[in-house]
Order: sequence, then C-alpha cells, then structure tokens
Amino acid sequence: MRRVAYSVETKFKAVKMKEEGYTTKESMYELNIKSAYQIYTW
Repeated sequence: MRRVAYSVETKFKAVKMKEEGYTTKESMYELNIKSAYQIYTW
C-alpha cells in the first residue's frame, strides 16, 4: 500500500469540518481521505 501525505490545508479543512458538525465519513468523502483514523489523529 502506498503511503499518502496530505497537505496542511487538507488537514486544516478536515479539522474545521469536524468542528462544524460534519461526520467523519462526510469529511473523508469531501476531501478524498482514505482512512478515518487520519481525521481522528489530526
């Protein structure tokens, strides 16, 4: 499996979406993030 490095902007958007009430799955779909664990760690 290839390791994916997300930009700082993508990480910031994911955190902001969670603060605004989006679900993890919605954030993953919108930002094309492969793993829910990534959002939890950010």
